[in-house]
Amino acid sequence: MKFDPVQLFSPDYTKEEIERCRECVRPGSFETGLIVDANNVMYRLAFAASDDISNATEMLAMFNERIESVAKDVEASVVICCIDWGVTLRRSMLGATKKSEKTSEQEAVIKIARDALHMLKVEKDKMNPRAIDGYEADDLAAAFAVSGMFVHSVIYSTDSDLFQVTNGTGITQMSPANGDFLRSKIPPEMVAAVKALAGDSSDNVEGIKGIGPVTAIKILNGLKPCELSDEDTRRVVNNLALVALPFPGSFQCLGDECHPWVAKAEVYQEDVYLDEDGFDIGLPF
Repeated sequence: MKFDPVQLFSPDYTKEEIERCRECVRPGSFETGLIVDANNVMYRLAFAASDDISNATEMLAMFNERIESVAKDVEASVVICCIDWGVTLRRSMLGATKKSEKTSEQEAVIKIARDALHMLKVEKDKMNPRAIDGYEADDLAAAFAVSGMFVHSVIYSTDSDLFQVTNGTGITQMSPANGDFLRSKIPPEMVAAVKALAGDSSDNVEGIKGIGPVTAIKILNGLKPCELSDEDTRRVVNNLALVALPFPGSFQCLGDECHPWVAKAEVYQEDVYLDEDGFDIGLPF
């Protein structure tokens, strides 16, 4: 069967979800939003600091310190921390396979990070935690990014799925691994379609045998014909539903009021040590 790649570009359900997101907010409510994929960042920090962190409280303190530093660097008006929660709806419905088994040492680190995420979720402070049962952090991060709530959005994550909502100007992506701004080698509008055809090993999304990212791009650009069996066609459509962002229903995370981010500051005035509100907190020594 000849496969028409046009159906992979911007699925209708994604377009409809973007419109729902935009209807939920006042455009440009804040200048710069730091949108944190909290699971992505927390797990990375947990494994990087596994020799130094022994419990969830210490883990959360390290996470908060990192996010505060980044928020200051990008001059964020608001910080949003998006958290995976519950059994993921689309992965359970669409039959995605689980990731490989972990060692006991890895499971111990993961538990600390998971407990820290639970603690983050209940902290109703300037980190603005967001979680919806059955949704992943990238679903919610994408919803905030496309909503237009922020004039500038910085998505803090290494998850390549999120490239599909970046545009290089108003919406950018920053790596928690090295602090660099990331740029997709695949045009953002093609990211979901390329993954649907070629798969994504990091998320255990199985692509079509013999099709890699380069071939997928040629197919999508009409430079290479594509013949797929009925079974492969179903797989591609299923894959698209697994990776396309934002996932239907993600707009619900936009309903709660966001607390503005206020960076910590310390100033000296006439030999008196003041905090950012001007209160005397004593000498700095």
